[in-house]
Amino acid sequence: MDVLQRGLELGEVVCMLPLGNLQWEAFGDVDAAELAYRAGVAAGDMNCRTNLGLLLLEERDDRVGAEVELRRASADGDALADQLLSKHWGG
Repeated sequence: MDVLQRGLELGEVVCMLPLGNLQWEAFGDVDAAELAYRAGVAAGDMNCRTNLGLLLLEERDDRVGAEVELRRASADGDALADQLLSKHWGG
């Protein structure tokens, strides 16, 4: 995890999604996961956008923020974002 954290600090986009996933899924650190996903989104990683949307929905109960992120990811062609939008917002 230290390597991924260092990569995030250096702006290495490839580290941001795995770091966010590890923080959230393995350690339950929602705040750290959100920071990693947001860094990925800022760097243009649309997978981070989808995961951020899911985190906002499941952990923050922020339906508005989640929908915004998922709609942006969907517009970029993310199939998982499409599925989540259909499931939670009907499309």
